[in-house]
Order: sequence, then C-alpha cells, then structure tokens
Amino acid sequence: MLCGETDAVRLRALAVVVWIVLVACCIWADGLTVEALVNALGCAVVVALTVIDIERRIVPNRIVVPALVAALVVQTIRDPSPEWIVSALGPDVPVHFTAFHPDFKMTDLPRTPAATLRRAREIARRCGVRYCYVGNVHDAEGQTTFCPSCGSALIQRDWHAILSYRLDGDRCPDCRSVIPGVFHAGDHSTDSWRTGGGRWRVSLH
Repeated sequence: MLCGETDAVRLRALAVVVWIVLVACCIWADGLTVEALVNALGCAVVVALTVIDIERRIVPNRIVVPALVAALVVQTIRDPSPEWIVSALGPDVPVHFTAFHPDFKMTDLPRTPAATLRRAREIARRCGVRYCYVGNVHDAEGQTTFCPSCGSALIQRDWHAILSYRLDGDRCPDCRSVIPGVFHAGDHSTDSWRTGGGRWRVSLH
C-alpha cells in the first residue's frame, strides 16, 4: 500500500462522501428512478476503482498532460477564456472550440455562431495557444494546422476530412521546426492526401 493506514482511512472516508454527493446529484437530476439508481451504482464502481488505483497504483501514471483540450462553446453561457490553458498545460496542447447545437435536454439555447468560434480561436492565439481549432463548422483556416515558426499550412482539413498533409515526420518541411504530436513517419511534404472524413489510423510505435 502506497499510503499509510491513517491516509487510507481518510481516503476511503472521502470516497464515501464523494459517492453520497454523486448519488444525491443523480436523484436530484432524475428523481428516485431506476435510471438514477443505475447511475448511482456506476458512480460507486468508479469511486471504488479510483480508490483502489490510488492505493495500489494498478494503472501506471504515464499520462501527465491531456492530449488535447476540447471546449464546447455555448453562446449565452460565457465567453471562452483560454488563458489558463497556456499557464497550466503549455502552448503546445491543441485546443478545439466546438460549436454547440441544441439537442437532447438542452434545446433552449441557440446554436453557436461560426463568428463566435473564430473569435474564441483568435483569443486563444493571442494568449499563446499555438494549435487551436474550431469544430462542428466548415472553416478552412480554423481547422488547419499551421507551423508556429514560419506559418506554413501543414495539415489542411474540412470538417473531418484531410485535404492536404505536408509533414516530414514530425517536422515542418519548410523551416524544419519540430511539431509536437504523433505523425506518419517519412517525408510526406509532396504527397497528395485526401480522406473521406472517416477515421485515419496513425501508428503510435
């Protein structure tokens, strides 16, 4: 066990409190229904597995920062404020501003205008985010990966489709700057690329 007996007792007590709060939230949201009870059981499983992992380190702590940050931009709730991303995660973490559209249980809010997404992207760029994108809209510039050093367009996208791919491994073919991420090996700066919008597998080895 990684923590002492006292810490272990406190951790389990805290887990019980967290579970009670989550159960109360489930009941408050859905009432005393079968769905709420199923959600409460799911919360119990998640909390229990979290406690076990903290004590035993079953899951290796290999991921130290998120691969990307996705922000659902809702027009009437608040303006996007990405300053914390650079200070907490660094300028190389990709940020996606995704358009909201009314659906399911939130149909009383308007669809996010494309102009709002573009403004959020510009704010993020001014704050130092190097790789920021917009999603759920068609925006050629807002969905393109640019080299932060020379400004060359490296990966051009349209929604989920890739229109062009200009990378030499993980480097910009024009200025040779390293681009953070996992990319196809080899020089593809002159290749003709286009996908139909489906998944595109990239080997992580």
